[in-house]
Amino acid sequence: MNKGTNSKLNFDRKGKTVNMCLAMQAMRQEERQEGRQEGESRINRLNSLLIDLNRFEDLKRAARDSAYQAELLAELLPNQ
Repeated sequence: MNKGTNSKLNFDRKGKTVNMCLAMQAMRQEERQEGRQEGESRINRLNSLLIDLNRFEDLKRAARDSAYQAELLAELLPNQ
């Protein structure tokens, strides 16, 4: 399962079977966590860039307005 899905799930190998529903839930949980980390990293890069550019009003607005934050991400970090 790990090889086919590029996951790092640990299974209890004492038993002879693996509950595939639980395995899929764990895999989805892992993917969600990776997505959150990637999103946080992008937002951190955006915030740093806005600070470096002295765009503090944009930084404050983006912190309150997720649509504006998405616009700034598309503008300043389009391929990341």
